[in-house]
Amino acid sequence: MTSRVVSEPQRQEIWKALDELAKRHRAFPDARWVMPSGEIAEVEKLAAKFLPADALTRLEFLFNSHAPDLGIPRTQDFEGYEAKVADARIAAVREIERTTGLDGIKRLRDVVKEPYFLGWAVAAADLKLSSSDLATELESDNATQINFGLGYARKRFDNMNLEWTKSILPDLDGHAVAQARVLRMSTTFPDAWEIAASLGPEIEASYWREFMPVGLGSDFRFINELTRSLLAHGRTNAAVDLLALYSDRTEPPAEPTLIADALEALIDAPGTDIQIAPYHLQSLLDVLRAGNFDEERLAVIEWRLLPALGYGVPAPTLERRLATDPTFFVQILSMAFKRSDGTEDPRPTLEVARNAFHVLQEWQIVPGSNARGGIVDEDRLNQWLDNVRELLSAVDRSDIGALYIGHVFAHAKEDDDATWPTLAVRNSIERLANDYIQRGFGEQIHNNRGVTSRGLTDGGQQERELATKFAHWEELIRNRWPRTASVLRSIADGYKAQGRWQDEEAERTRQGIDSR
Repeated sequence: MTSRVVSEPQRQEIWKALDELAKRHRAFPDARWVMPSGEIAEVEKLAAKFLPADALTRLEFLFNSHAPDLGIPRTQDFEGYEAKVADARIAAVREIERTTGLDGIKRLRDVVKEPYFLGWAVAAADLKLSSSDLATELESDNATQINFGLGYARKRFDNMNLEWTKSILPDLDGHAVAQARVLRMSTTFPDAWEIAASLGPEIEASYWREFMPVGLGSDFRFINELTRSLLAHGRTNAAVDLLALYSDRTEPPAEPTLIADALEALIDAPGTDIQIAPYHLQSLLDVLRAGNFDEERLAVIEWRLLPALGYGVPAPTLERRLATDPTFFVQILSMAFKRSDGTEDPRPTLEVARNAFHVLQEWQIVPGSNARGGIVDEDRLNQWLDNVRELLSAVDRSDIGALYIGHVFAHAKEDDDATWPTLAVRNSIERLANDYIQRGFGEQIHNNRGVTSRGLTDGGQQERELATKFAHWEELIRNRWPRTASVLRSIADGYKAQGRWQDEEAERTRQGIDSR
């Protein structure tokens, strides 16, 4: 029988696997999956038999993760655990420097997954990199070396603040990128920005090209200054992200004009689609809407951001404009739909047509009111309707225009006497006696219901409740508003029929009959 010789690389892999296993189970002693303590101890004994003599191999794990397992229990005291990790890293760097010198640290740098923490530990251990070595790291084409240098610079700054930064910058003269990256690790604002500007346009441009507006703290006070600098150096996405993060929780607050400038720069940026999350865009628009901001400018920004916001997202400035400006409503409608007689008139681009359709589909502010679900002033509504009908006739879009008027009527509020739709809308439906308005009104009532769900055997209870509601509204208004009542009666009858069908489907399911 022959014995197999285990090579050194194999020994190292065995040790790593056993050591990681033991440390992981020591880290979470209360977890259900953890081995008994005695079994963990056996794993540790076995691992010790394969313990590498090479310090780099033994200590590499400390720099392969943000929060490596130390083989001690993790607790809710994360700051305490971080402090222990930091101590372990500093001790590791000192051991490596003592046994293999700076060359050993550089060899470790090239194999670890988190070289930033290795550079940090070198500075924390008070091991000095020469200015030429630091410049080499920071100006390398290798991300590993750059991150090592950044970690070193950040810890030096943490230890000595701007005193170290100012002292090292002259030693890096002629290394613009290295100077910019050292300065970028400084978090004394706005002093760091002023120093960057004083070093000349090349260093300033390099600084802002890589500046990351994260980790600034909840009490950051320079949002306006930082936003201006990011915009001035072409960092539009970063500026918008910053504003979205801080616009409602900083003092002084973000300037509305600056928010508008950033959004317009984002829209005008060439070449790519907008990558900012719709939620963040909407939050910035909400800041502008809440203030006394120029509605004309805001409407244009809303219009141009519609593709990025997506469907189902309100654009209240544009909606309010539709509800107050007959000319604007007809312009938007004409962008989305052709003339009734089929003759051609100048057509917009596909993107513009889609935007127009989007606005019309999301429109919920009834003319004569100022907000969704608002009180409708009947005189204002009638004036808007009379002007719109004349304009629609002139552009041969009366029918489609009436359809969308009916759509928005379906978003009217319920009156205090429990009648619906609100009185001004009922009066308008009766006065105009337009079949397309009534059709659009009915269509949108159905659309307002949205997506529904139910159990397989629930039947049509949802539809019966809706039928009862619309039948009650119809009964309250049938004598004075017969056209409106006829739409409500049709809706109620439709829901009754749907309810019966759902009951039948539920019964077939209960009986095990395939209804397909």
